[in-house]
Amino acid sequence: MNNNFYELSESEMQQVEGGNPVVVYYAIVIAKHVVLPVAKVAVEAAVGGFLMKAAGDLFK
Repeated sequence: MNNNFYELSESEMQQVEGGNPVVVYYAIVIAKHVVLPVAKVAVEAAVGGFLMKAAGDLFK
């Protein structure tokens, strides 16, 4: 994932050209900067919780 908020990769640019450019563009931007980080945090929290529980069970 690149750091520039409004920069899209080649494949994303092709998707934008295929549909309504503005709507698709903002959908991709929102997905990259809202959905992905939230999903990443949720996965990390789930994995972290599982590891903490496993560690807790080991060191009883």
